[in-house]
Amino acid sequence: FGVEGFDVQPPVPDGYVIEEFLVSGVGKLYEYTPTGIQVVSPCPAAATSGCTAIPYTTRMIVKRPRRDRDFSGTVVIEPLNPSGGFDIAAVWDRSRELFTANGDIFIGWTSKSVIVNALKQWNPTRYAALHWDYLPFTPGNNSGVNDGITFDIAAQIGALIKTSGRGSPLHGLAIRHVIESGFSQDGGFTFTQADIFHALERMPGGGPIYDGYVPMGTNGPSNINFGLTP
Repeated sequence: FGVEGFDVQPPVPDGYVIEEFLVSGVGKLYEYTPTGIQVVSPCPAAATSGCTAIPYTTRMIVKRPRRDRDFSGTVVIEPLNPSGGFDIAAVWDRSRELFTANGDIFIGWTSKSVIVNALKQWNPTRYAALHWDYLPFTPGNNSGVNDGITFDIAAQIGALIKTSGRGSPLHGLAIRHVIESGFSQDGGFTFTQADIFHALERMPGGGPIYDGYVPMGTNGPSNINFGLTP
């Protein structure tokens, strides 16, 4: 399922390639409290997958220079915009000419359970391995109870890319800067990552996962547990 922008986009220029990868891990659900951020406790019954060690498999779309020597060292990662019911690369849409002129790598990843569900319906064979528990919407039902793991996923993907280790689609490349950026709903995700999770989620040595954040089209941080708790 293509990831371009709000409108039909031109193909990536000569010298760039597009690749699709799956990434798996586990995440936690968080909540605001008067004394700070904590894992949701007690875990409400609505959180059918629990509040810790929630498994996921989502996907990443990587747009990169075909030749390693053309890579700038900068990676821009977008939690893809889910507002249309499918992935929208709103950052790529606005900035692709800058990225490709620089030799930057762009990575967009599916950032909400409803989109994982949509991908699995669109192509059950190709996306059979995707997993992120989603509750179909019904009146009075919160279909996004598991979406709060999006911030753990963002941190895990950022760390995977920054280390450039064997599990990374950019294995062996010299990564200098990893930037998170989003627009509108995923701009709120990016704002929240910077405002809250930048301090909570760190590299093994204590350094930052993301070297910078560019939230766009947003008024501020998003709800960190998507309405699971008050």
